[in-house]
Formats: sequence, C-alpha cells, structure tokens
Amino acid sequence: MWEDRTDSPTYGIYRYIGLQGRKGKMANFRSNSGRWSVSHPCSRILLTMVLVYLGILVGVLYLDEDMGALHASVGHPTTHYRDVRPVPMETDCRNIAERSTIVTQGEVKGQDVSSTGAPKRIVPENKTVDSPRAPTQPLFGVDRLRPTNYYDLSNTQRGPILRVRHLVEANSRYTTSRAVGPGLHRAGVGVPTIFSVLVNTTRRLDFDSAFVYSALAVGDNHMFTARMPRQESDEKITFTYTARLPGVYQLYVEEIHLDGQYQVPGSPFRLTVQGSPVNDATTRRHADHLPSCQSLPQTDLAWEGGSWVSRKYAGDERGTLRSGWVYQRDGCGFDIFSKNDLHLAAASSKPTFILVLGSSTDRGIFLSLVDIILAPEEKVRIAQSDIGKCWGYAQVRVGSLRVAYQDFRIESEAASTLGTDGGGQQIECHDEKRAIDSKEGNLLDAIGFIENMFSEDPSTWPDVISTVVRDEAQFRLLVDAIPQSWNGTIYPLCSFKTKRPTFYTYLGLKESYQKMKELLRVDHRVRSIDAFSMLAGMRHNTQSSPLIMKSNHLHRGCCELGGEMRYCGDTAEMLAQMFLGRALAPTGKQAWRTSLNEEEMSAEFPLVGREIVVCFDCPGTLLPIHIIPKPNLTCYHSTEGVRSREHSFPVWDGKMCPDGCMKTSPVGKILTESGSVNVRRCELK
Repeated sequence: MWEDRTDSPTYGIYRYIGLQGRKGKMANFRSNSGRWSVSHPCSRILLTMVLVYLGILVGVLYLDEDMGALHASVGHPTTHYRDVRPVPMETDCRNIAERSTIVTQGEVKGQDVSSTGAPKRIVPENKTVDSPRAPTQPLFGVDRLRPTNYYDLSNTQRGPILRVRHLVEANSRYTTSRAVGPGLHRAGVGVPTIFSVLVNTTRRLDFDSAFVYSALAVGDNHMFTARMPRQESDEKITFTYTARLPGVYQLYVEEIHLDGQYQVPGSPFRLTVQGSPVNDATTRRHADHLPSCQSLPQTDLAWEGGSWVSRKYAGDERGTLRSGWVYQRDGCGFDIFSKNDLHLAAASSKPTFILVLGSSTDRGIFLSLVDIILAPEEKVRIAQSDIGKCWGYAQVRVGSLRVAYQDFRIESEAASTLGTDGGGQQIECHDEKRAIDSKEGNLLDAIGFIENMFSEDPSTWPDVISTVVRDEAQFRLLVDAIPQSWNGTIYPLCSFKTKRPTFYTYLGLKESYQKMKELLRVDHRVRSIDAFSMLAGMRHNTQSSPLIMKSNHLHRGCCELGGEMRYCGDTAEMLAQMFLGRALAPTGKQAWRTSLNEEEMSAEFPLVGREIVVCFDCPGTLLPIHIIPKPNLTCYHSTEGVRSREHSFPVWDGKMCPDGCMKTSPVGKILTESGSVNVRRCELK
C-alpha cells in the first residue's frame, strides 16, 4: 500500500531517487506481508545509511573523474564531445555539465540530442542511451580547484580532449556513387595507399548542384586527409594517403554539394592501419625535440605534410590547443603558448602586435587570439561586445601584447581596374542590396589603411599581418605600401574557404598552390601555410559543424572548459598560435623564454583585476562594404573585462541597388551566410 508522508527527515533524499507519491509527497511502500516497510524506523535508518554511503562513494568517484579530466596523464585522456548547439553567451558557463557529455567509449551517431533534450551516444553494446545530466555539478571540478590550476599557467598539456560530432542526421543520407579499393579498409604506416570513388554523373546538372568528394580519416588521437593525386575522369576519382600512426580509424568519404552533404554507401568505413606499436612517451619526446616550425626558412611551398594529433602524441613541452588537438607537421613542430606564456609576453618590455585583415571568416582568428589571451572572467560578455562582431577596426591590448582586426573585404576587386573607370562610380549589388559603393575606392582605401598604419612610430608596427588577397597583382599593391625597413611577416590566407567547392578537387587544389607560389615570389617577408591539410583535417569543425558548406566561419561562439573557451574552432585557433609563434618567438619558444629577464619571468598572474584596453571603430552596418583608411577609435580601459555594446546594428543600411543596374544580367553568384545571391556590377555616371 502507498502512504503519503512529508515529515520524514529523509524525504528529500527519497524524493530525489524517485520514492514519491502521485501528489509529490513522500511515498512509503509496504510489502504484502507487511514485514518490510520504508516507514519502519529501522528500515529508514538502514536505507539512509546506504544512501549516504552511496553518496560519498559517488562524490569521491566524481571528484576523481574531475581531477582526472584536468590532470589526466596524456596516455589516458578523457574524451569530451563538444556541444554544437548555440549557448547563451551571457550565462556563466563554468557549469556546463548540463550541456555537454563526457564519453570515454563509443562513437557518436545520429542526432545531437535525444527526444528528452539530453545528449546521445552509442555505448559499446550498441545501445543508444541518454547520457545523464548533472546541472548542479561543475564540469572537470572547476569550482573545487584553485583558478591558477584550472587556467593552466604552466603548460597546455592538461585537460580533456574535445571532439566534434562527425555524423549527424543532416549528413547521414547516402549518395548513389560508390567507393572501391583496399585503401578503404586496410593500410600500413608509411605506405602510400589508394582508393577510388565511382561517380554517378547522371545527377550533375549545373554549378549550383555541382558536388565534389572529400575523404577524412578520424582516429581517437589522429586525423588526416586523403588527396587527389590526379584528375582521371568525371566518372572516377582516386584518393591517396599515407598514414603516420597505426590504429583503427573511421574513414569518412563524403559527397559535398553546395546545398547538402552525403555519405558514400559504407561511410564511415572501418580503416585499420597496421604498423609497429607506438610508445606514447617516445612519440611525445620526439615531437618536443623537433625544431620550431616558425624558426625554419620556408623551403617548400605550403608546409605540406601536416596532420592533426591529440595530446596523447603531441610534445609535452610544445603543448596542444585548448581542445587537446594540434596541427603537427613532419620535420618540425608548432609551439603552443599557454596562459602563462602570454602573461609573460604581456609583462615583457617588448611590444608584440598581430594584425588580422579579412572578412568574418578571418575575424575568427582575431577572436581566437583574444580568447586565448583573456581569462574567463574577462570575456564573459565578448559575444555581445563591440569587438565580437565589428565591420570595421577592433583592437585589444593587455600590457605589451596587442591584437587587432580590420574588415578587409577586397577579394572581388581586381587591381587592373584602378584608374580605368572613366570617371564613373563603380558599384556592386548583391540581389537588391547595394553591397559596394565604389570598388576602386575600397581597394584604394585598403592601401591607404596600410600606408597610414606604417606612417606611425615604428615601435607601433605589427609583427605579423595576415590578409586575404585576390591575386598576385592585388597583393603587390598591398606589399608596396609596406616600408622595406619592416622586419615582420605577412601571411596571405588565400585558401581558407570552407564553402569553396573547388578547394576539395585536384584542379582546385593545384590552382591554390600555384597562386601561393606566385604570392611567395612577391616579397621575402611572405610565408604560407598548407590550407588543405589544416582546414580539410578539421573540416567538420566549423560554425555549422559538421556541414562544411553551410558556413564560411572556421569558428563559432561556444562555452567550453568552464568558460575558458568562448570561441571554438581548431583551425582558427591553430592559425592564432602560429601567428603568436612568429611574432613572439621567431627562433622558438624555448629561446624566447630564455631571453626574458628575471623581472619579466617573475611577473605575477592576476586572473582578475588587470587592465585591458579595448579600442574600436565599427560602422553601424556591413553593407555597403567600406574601409576607413584611418579609423577614429573609441577606447576604454577596464579591469572587469570586455564590456557589452550599447547598441545593436543591422547588417544592411537599406540602400537599394539602382533600377538600371537591376536590369542588367548578373555577372555571377556568391555564397553568403544567408544563401546564394546574384552579383551585378555597374558604373554610375
């Protein structure tokens, strides 16, 4: 029989485990014989003791799991699957167990969340279960540890390994093309291996429905891509790869459309790479002993031969990104800078300045830089701040460390058009919207921006500049505006476009490398990066993960690691770390740390209360696109972190495309965040 009681001292415990009546009151169950009863005093005492013991046991296990996730040995990392759903950025995301799942076994399949809203996973028994939520428990024991431990002052080799979902409902559909060849299932370490895709060409209609194929091998601690060595025919596409590490991988072979993403039947294939057993500690020591990539002269075209590894194989001293992954190249390693390293850079007497020029895609590099530099308490409101989405100039300075972004959308403006407009105003329209008021004026303003920046005192010049460019002629105009006395480095990022379908084709990749070869000839201060290995290896880790053609962005707003990560995107963060390496430590991080004097090395690290300086000149709208040659900065000093913006702005100011221009035929189409738009270019007299 059931009895309703609320006067029991253990009512809350019983109610928590589900022993409650229909009215929400205490429910005591008696057996038919009446010999056992929760309402009996002895039974209540016994049950209470059991529950207390279990509570202590669970608490100890939970604490151990948290400590293990934070200080786990690199040989036994904890797996943390990222939540790809939007997270309100104003919330305190130290407590993110409600939105995330710790998974140590099994592969995520299907939907991101179950019908109850909880994350889903496939357990080894192949049963789908809802992972339990713990909304009142901090993830990784953040609240139980001193902040100096959590914020990782010493190195970047602690914490969980974050993973994205490679397969969700939206990309689980199958194409009618087929993949064949032994390389789908078997390979050997260091042995070139091939497989082919037999294309069903009857589905190819026009450019808007054109599609390409991509292959990505995903292991627990290693990811690498397959390339197309040649263009055989429209009916057959051959891929080749050379695996570096043994193990079992999931080989995703995908058909990528502008409007969809499909798996080749059988994908992901179970790929077994055979080879001699790998000693994890030896592999990490080898990675630490490699020279720093930023200290070497660039002898090949685009730093070819890289792949992504987790902290299990990354050097202990060299470190990984905050996600636990790092892009590793054969023959050298990229230094990763921890919070402590960046605090030392800020306390140094030598100023360091990194400038990112580009569109919203490249803004992610700037935001990753800010995200790496600032403590969690300093960036709670970064997504709502003026620098979070600025269509002009934005800058953050902490001590001697300064990073900045300038909206620099000039890729569509050919240098050959300068001075050839006959006195008219060149405009560009995207559908009915007036997108660019003066194409020639924008390019001239971009050159003017660089000239004005280098007209300032040389101590304020940037150490590293990254920029998007159209071609060699345009790049020469920009480089010519830079004084020969500048000893910095410029990175032209011309291939980091997830939504460019040709990026995944043989001819498209060949064209990209040819373009980079031309840009490297422009100036000895130019360096390049292998966009394909880096971007394609993390192609599922975009704003619209895992749909790679739905967004240009290599980053997304997030809330991971107790608020330490406000912007997620391994490609953007890896670029940020590469730029830091070149700007701070061109001869290697160890040499840089050795060069610091005793006073700089002993600088304390205040997590809160330090002064940051934020400056910006952000126009009220994105369209029409324009560049201000000399920004009129608004600045504030803050010891409480980045502030929220006072006003919100629309993307478009309402200026319409002239009727005469709308009557002309489109010159092409471009992909935007809202879809495909027609482009028209006209001259107004």
